[in-house]
Amino acid sequence: MKKKFGLAQRVLLGIVIQTFIIVVSYAIAISQSTEIMEQALIGEILHEEIVTSIKELDSHETLTMPETVHLYSDDDRLQDIPSSLLNAHEGFSESVTDEQSTFIYRMEVNGHTYIIVRDQYHFELTEQLNQRIVIVCSLLVLILSALFGWWWLSTQVTQPILSLTHAVKTVRDAKTYEPIKVHTYDDEIGELTRICDETFERLHKALDREKLFTADISHELRSPLTIIQTSAELLEMRLEGKPERKYVEKITASCDVMRNLMNVFLNLARGNALGHKDLDKTHDILESVCDYWSESAREKNLTLVFESTGTCPGVQPPVLLSTVASNLVRNAIRYTDEGSVTVRETEKGFEVIDTGIGIAADQRERIFQPYTRASNKGGGIGMGLSIAKRICDRLGWSIELLESGKGAHFRVNLIHAQEPVLLDTLPKSEST
Repeated sequence: MKKKFGLAQRVLLGIVIQTFIIVVSYAIAISQSTEIMEQALIGEILHEEIVTSIKELDSHETLTMPETVHLYSDDDRLQDIPSSLLNAHEGFSESVTDEQSTFIYRMEVNGHTYIIVRDQYHFELTEQLNQRIVIVCSLLVLILSALFGWWWLSTQVTQPILSLTHAVKTVRDAKTYEPIKVHTYDDEIGELTRICDETFERLHKALDREKLFTADISHELRSPLTIIQTSAELLEMRLEGKPERKYVEKITASCDVMRNLMNVFLNLARGNALGHKDLDKTHDILESVCDYWSESAREKNLTLVFESTGTCPGVQPPVLLSTVASNLVRNAIRYTDEGSVTVRETEKGFEVIDTGIGIAADQRERIFQPYTRASNKGGGIGMGLSIAKRICDRLGWSIELLESGKGAHFRVNLIHAQEPVLLDTLPKSEST
């Protein structure tokens, strides 16, 4: 699975977004507080200038004002109020036009209206400069926070995780248990490390017990199986030309099949490659499976039919393919009381179709799981389809349950090659 956006990037993005929100909020707060203080201070200054000017006029002093300040009033001693300022509201206000930007303050004193106007061009330049400084500082804070966040994540957060990941991969690929060697602190990552280490240790111990168990079973079964086969072969020699010889031949053949199956199941349990030397055509293997189960079908008055709608090319391992086909045919015979069981060779593999009780809809999704049975009828523990599915998965075959009006319909698609392709030998990118 490719990482489009790693943990460090996601956390860093969160830090950047959070810092951006804080910086923008702080910049807006500074701008608004500056605006409020500006109105209060400038308004107070203009108010004082009007009061001072009125006192100077009442004292018959010469009124002196800066060039950027103009005082208007309906008082005869001052300039008349321009028409553009007649609608100015009481107190402080601002006027911003394309030509100029001014502060305006209006107040009533002794029945006269006084309006003072002050050009705010230089003040506006200073204000714009302050705004630029705030923006630049905000960007610097955002960039520095992102860099610090990246450094912090790389050294304090993601580096322990990456070290743990590398250590876990090393332990995973080891054939024997090795403790996870990573230096961690007493935190969440340290706890995760301990949990992973305990899990791997328990897993390796369970695998070791399973390997010992399967090896013991294989060893203990081989001895009586060899005795049975040797005795059957000696008996077969003494029954030369007698009709009972065919039964002994079945015993000998079954011993060979059982020995091969023991190797298959042992390797299947251990996860090893399902090695095989002998290969045969799919048609011949399926035909031999039908011959083997024909007597069981006759005992239930069923018709076991082998037909071919196409030739499946290539050769397959007889033991493995016959195991898959035998499990399907055996189940079909077991759960069919009347009608027929059909084994059909196709261009891609084969199908097994029966006219039995079928498989309920609520069991179709889990029918290939271990210990799952279509019905309590007929015995069995529900492992046949699970074994068939695992063999198919290991060899790159596919097995599926198709919709059918009556009974069950299974389809197996095989890999077509001169030599069967095992998933164990494929690169990981192809086998996943």
